[in-house]
Amino acid sequence: MKLIRTLLRYISVLFFFFWIQVANGQKSKIDSLENVLRSTADDTLKVELLYKIVWQHSLSGGNPETANHYIDQLCSLSQTLNYPLGNAYCLDLRGVRARNISEYGEALSFHKKALKIAQDINNEKLKAITHNNIGVVYRRFNDYQNALYHHLEALKIAEKIQDKYNISTAVNSIGNIYFSMKEYSKALNYFAKGLEQAKEMQNSVGIAINLNNIGGVYESLGEYTKALTHYTESLTINQALGNTKGIAICFNDLGTVHLKMNNTALALKFYKAARNMNEKIGDKKYLSANYINLGLAYKANREYNQAYINLKKGLDMALHIGAKEEIQDAYASLSETYSLSGDYKMALFYNHKAAAYKDSLLNEHNQETIARMQSLFDIEQKEAQINLLETEKYIKEDQLRNQRILTIALVIGLVFILILFGIVYRNNHNRKQLNRILAYQNAAILHQKDTLDLKNQELTRLSEEKNDLMGVVAHDLRSPLSRIFGLANVMQLESDNLNSSQKEYIKLIGKTAGHLNEMIAKILDINAIDAKKINLEMQLVNVSRLLQETVNNFEEAASKKNIKFICHYAPGEHQAKLDWVYATQVLENLISNAIKFSPANKSVFISLQEVQDTIEIEIKDQGPGFVPEDMPKLFGRFQKLSAQPTAGEDSTGLGLSIVKKYMEAMQGEVACHSNPGQGASFTLTFRKALITISAMS
Repeated sequence: MKLIRTLLRYISVLFFFFWIQVANGQKSKIDSLENVLRSTADDTLKVELLYKIVWQHSLSGGNPETANHYIDQLCSLSQTLNYPLGNAYCLDLRGVRARNISEYGEALSFHKKALKIAQDINNEKLKAITHNNIGVVYRRFNDYQNALYHHLEALKIAEKIQDKYNISTAVNSIGNIYFSMKEYSKALNYFAKGLEQAKEMQNSVGIAINLNNIGGVYESLGEYTKALTHYTESLTINQALGNTKGIAICFNDLGTVHLKMNNTALALKFYKAARNMNEKIGDKKYLSANYINLGLAYKANREYNQAYINLKKGLDMALHIGAKEEIQDAYASLSETYSLSGDYKMALFYNHKAAAYKDSLLNEHNQETIARMQSLFDIEQKEAQINLLETEKYIKEDQLRNQRILTIALVIGLVFILILFGIVYRNNHNRKQLNRILAYQNAAILHQKDTLDLKNQELTRLSEEKNDLMGVVAHDLRSPLSRIFGLANVMQLESDNLNSSQKEYIKLIGKTAGHLNEMIAKILDINAIDAKKINLEMQLVNVSRLLQETVNNFEEAASKKNIKFICHYAPGEHQAKLDWVYATQVLENLISNAIKFSPANKSVFISLQEVQDTIEIEIKDQGPGFVPEDMPKLFGRFQKLSAQPTAGEDSTGLGLSIVKKYMEAMQGEVACHSNPGQGASFTLTFRKALITISAMS
């Protein structure tokens, strides 16, 4: 890690001096434009120059106050001249200014008015600019459907007039939409294109933005070293440009990577720096995200009071500006923090809030509409390419026809050449016929592939709908069942006036409700695993201690059937990086099963040993074991196997499925060996932790 930080520091220094030179070049452009502005007497030209100066300030990350001064000049001059193009420039720039301080409703109104004027005067470049700016505002609202529509419109117009700046802007924005939808492969493709175009135009701000976006993709994919490299390079460019907003974004993203790498102190340092900058800038959306991230860092540091303060600040700010994604993040983070601190009532309250906002962020209809718009845009591009190829084909055919006439005129009368021409013609005809056959076969193969893809997509969708339905049903049943269970307990406590049959019925109701509650909890666990919503907190665990504590918890249950635990642990401390909660649940499921499926007066054998670089735990019972037909479906959901509990205990059919999923999440393995009538042996394998000298001290 120290080597990586040193390399990044040297790379940052080199890039800083390089981008200082680039920034000086862009400053000279602004100086040149300002000199022309002072020397010209043409008011229309002044409007054009003021517009270019403002955009150069934007490209170089210049002083916002200076840019605002030029915007006011442009608006005043355009209104005096009653100049439509200047008025459109004024409205669009005011929209950008409103967007930068999170006044999104006002920004959208300005941009749409600018677009109307651009359409009226048929200015293609201004249409592309305003479509892109409208798309950015909708993206800030998390309205990806409308955002994608406007960015695709901008891209179509910009490609038509070869406007590289707006092509780059649209490509980068579309990449951000796919990134928000977690389609990282598509996002990375668009960001790479945007970076290439920004480099061609020597657009320093564009290069910094795309580098930062690529870093975000690598961060989401868990490739933190690559993410740090791209974030650091982007930060270097923004520092050279003096782009305060860009620097704040980079600090925030660097803090997030370090938090994911468990460098909490460094993460807090970057988040605080980003917060201080955004407070000066006044960008409420980014500031709300900073407060939420600070809350997450304090939560990771177990400083729960600081976590509450920052998360609630971020939530209040996000609610004020209507930033749904930040609102959902704040609710979810508050729920997790209250849960960790033991306040389950507040945790449940914020969990419900988070679930409500999650549904509103991006529904299936929006995703389908976005995919459909992307497909239509791709089709239009392909049709344009086909038309271009057909035109080139006609030109080539005319050229070939002229060449053939000339050749025939030159060789006429020569029998040898005519025979040779006939042979060539016949071979060419055969080749074309063969090409037609191959083309037909390729088309058939592609059709079969498309059909299979559609069927796979449908199966995936049906599976997701099934899992969602199970999750919703289980979640909705939990509350009434909990009430039934609670009422049954109350009735048992106040059962003095009831006869023995009534008491037995109440006891049976409580037992049944408890069993159903346990089944629902396991269904929700399975759904959380499938949705990849489990949050692992991997830590160094003494496996011997964890195993012994779990065994002790089952002594009472084993004594009811007169079952003895026979334990053999290899000497020494056996350390592994595990999630304590999930590892405990794995051991509880297997030990509970061993007791359930063992007859009375038997033994359960538990052993712990190290094998090379792994730690193995074996749990063996003296129950009926499994028949060969049981083994392939042993770790499946809701599987009813041949073996049954020996004392009428309940079994949901989910325990072994949860064991398998949790072991895979912790990068461990579970295996079973069994013969009918000879019991079952389950082996858990974990990777042994390497304990360094510093960790021991």
